[in-house]
Amino acid sequence: MHAAQPQRTKTQLRDDVREGARREAASRRSTRAALEAAEERPSLRVVSRPRRRVRAVAVVFGMTFAVMLGVTALEIRLAQHQLEIDRIEQSVEVARNRFTDLRKANASLRSPERLLAEAKAMGMVTGRAKDFATVSPETATMVVLAAGNMLGADEPPEDPFADHERVKRVNQGAAP
Repeated sequence: MHAAQPQRTKTQLRDDVREGARREAASRRSTRAALEAAEERPSLRVVSRPRRRVRAVAVVFGMTFAVMLGVTALEIRLAQHQLEIDRIEQSVEVARNRFTDLRKANASLRSPERLLAEAKAMGMVTGRAKDFATVSPETATMVVLAAGNMLGADEPPEDPFADHERVKRVNQGAAP
């Protein structure tokens, strides 16, 4: 079931062939022109802006460097302060040891056996009376006035045990 196609004349067929040849030639010319144009022009393409990435990487790197530098400086300061604390603790320990040695020396110098030996070496003898003599305040005043400034009557004599309680508290670790 073919539909009947109208018969074409030779002229029409020739014209159709010529038209096809023209189209083909035009197509070849446009392809050749496109190739030549492509060879003449550089190939262009769209790329992302690298500056933003470079800036972001530079900022992150700079911040990381600054933080690391700050941490290093902080550690150095802490180490310096720790050395100072160690020096102070060592000097406190030396002072405590010296204080302990002085207390031992003081105790040995005040021991009754040593005092007795020193007194005998000086020619002193043990007293026979076991009772103490009481002196009235008037007699003590007269003796002080008779002695004058020789005994330092203007100021009372310093008590050698005045600091004993304070030293004892400090030695036991309490505040002065």
